[in-house]
Parts: sequence; C-alpha cells; structure tokens
Amino acid sequence: LEFRRVLFRSDVAYSVNMSDATNITLNAITNALGARAFFTTNIPAPSYGPAPLGAPQPGTTVRLHPAHNVVMGNAFWRDGELWFCNNVSPTNDPLRTVTRWYRLDVGGFPNGKASLAEWGDLDGGANTWHNHPAIGGNARGDVCVAYTQSSSNQFTSIRASKIGRAHV
Repeated sequence: LEFRRVLFRSDVAYSVNMSDATNITLNAITNALGARAFFTTNIPAPSYGPAPLGAPQPGTTVRLHPAHNVVMGNAFWRDGELWFCNNVSPTNDPLRTVTRWYRLDVGGFPNGKASLAEWGDLDGGANTWHNHPAIGGNARGDVCVAYTQSSSNQFTSIRASKIGRAHV
C-alpha cells in the first residue's frame, strides 16, 4: 500500500491517491494509535490521457519528467473536505500536462459516503506543460495552487493560480 498524502482528523487518518485514469482512492484508518481499522473507497473522477513524453525546454532535446498522475504537493483539509492536486494529460491533447485540483467531500467516511465535490484544470494553453503542483488554503477560504510551467520556448518557471472563493 502506498500512501501519497496522509491527513489526521480526530481519530481518523486519511490518505488519497489516483488508482487509475477514472478513480480517486480515499483511504481511512480509524483509531490509528489503538485497535486500528482500515477502510478504502473509490470515487469516480474525470478521466485523463496517457503519460506524455515529458515537458520540453529551450536549447536541448532533454525533456523534463512530467510526474504524471501522481498526487503531489501538500493536500489539505478544511471543513470536512480534502483538497489535493496532480498533473494529468488532457484527453484532447495527451502529449502535454496540465495541473488538476480536486475537492473531495469526505462525507464522514468511513461512516458516510465520500464524493468528488469539485475539480478543475489549470492549463497554460497549447505547447505548455505543467509539473510539480502543490495546493494550500487558508482560514478565509482562499485556495492557491503553485506549479511549474515550461514549453519549447520557455524555461521552467514557477507559477501560481488562485482558486476563487466561489469554489469554497
């Protein structure tokens, strides 16, 4: 079992990872320091394309590893919701990567039903690749995703995008 991000809430520890191109796996361990029990559920998610070749960069034919479909960054918890992000290949352009963020409504899992509340793609446009995203939020409800962006004519640079309060 590979845990990507683990968050502890009360007597439950949560972990999230992508099990395949159409499912998020949410794991829960109850009473982690005592007589623990392990639970898992798959949550349908938007599909994505196959792993791309990697992100180009100016002046070389060496491509940057895309870290495709790996839950990255620092997942965070707010008000019963688990936020996380990864890189995916858009189904309409599978040779490059975009940053995808997710908001899971944990729904009291394992005693309740978890669901995908919202998701979105941050896309730099044609001929751009996003890599290595991280997500974070604050008590005011602001959410920010940081990531790198590159292309055949742009060196890797750090970018950030705010996900508006309308989403929270």
